[in-house]
Amino acid sequence: FDRYLRELYVDPPEGLLELDSKRSLSREDDDDELVWLRRELQKIASHSGGDPNQLPCRSRLESLGRKDVQLAVESQGGHYEVAARLGIRPYKTPPGYWDADSIEDEVFDFLEGLWRRQEGPAGVAETHELTGEERVPGAIATRLLPNSRVLADHGR
Repeated sequence: FDRYLRELYVDPPEGLLELDSKRSLSREDDDDELVWLRRELQKIASHSGGDPNQLPCRSRLESLGRKDVQLAVESQGGHYEVAARLGIRPYKTPPGYWDADSIEDEVFDFLEGLWRRQEGPAGVAETHELTGEERVPGAIATRLLPNSRVLADHGR
C-alpha cells in the first residue's frame, strides 16, 4: 500500500485474473447457445406445427428426438429461465402464477357461486347468499377489475 498515492498493490494468486475472462467468455457462450436454441425452437415449431411463441415441454422435445435441445435448455437454467430469456411462454405457467385474466375469472366464479337459484310462484329468481339481493337469472354483466373485459353471466 502506498500511503501517499493511496494505491494498493496486490500479487494475486496464479489463475485468479483468468477467472474473470473465462466468465465473460462463458457469457458469450451462453448468448451463442441462446441464439442456437431460438433457431432450433423455431425449426421445431415449423416442422411439428407447434406454437413458435411457446417453449415445448421436455417430453415433447424428447418425443421429437430433440434431446440436444432439452439438454441445452437444462444447461441454460431450465424451461422457465430459457423462456424468460427468449421472451416466449413456457409450456405451462410456474406454480403460483396469476395473471389479471385468471384472477378475474376466479373472482367472477367466486362471486357467481354466492347466487342461489330459486323457483317461486313468480318464476325463477336468484338470491345472493350474503346480501339477500335478488336478480333475474342471466341479467348480470359486471366489471370486476379496472381496465378489464366485461364479464357476462352465462346462466350459472
